[in-house]
Amino acid sequence: MPDKENIKIGIYYDDSIYAQWIYDDLVHQNDVYTYLTYNNLNVLEKDVTAGKVECGFIFSEDFDENFEKGSTRKSITYLCTPM
Repeated sequence: MPDKENIKIGIYYDDSIYAQWIYDDLVHQNDVYTYLTYNNLNVLEKDVTAGKVECGFIFSEDFDENFEKGSTRKSITYLCTPM
């Protein structure tokens, strides 16, 4: 069962410069969330399903290319617990 007090958010990206920039910006925000990076997509999916993290964001492999074109539609996938 997911913990209602969970404030951890998982983020997965490969070698994306822009995703790294976004992650760094999120980490330095003054908010209640804790951001965790994942280098393994399967582990992120399992942690979201198990409720170890509240949710997850997956940046696509072509995120940088799409970001430079000004269209990030379908470049970020949101994962949430099935609960």
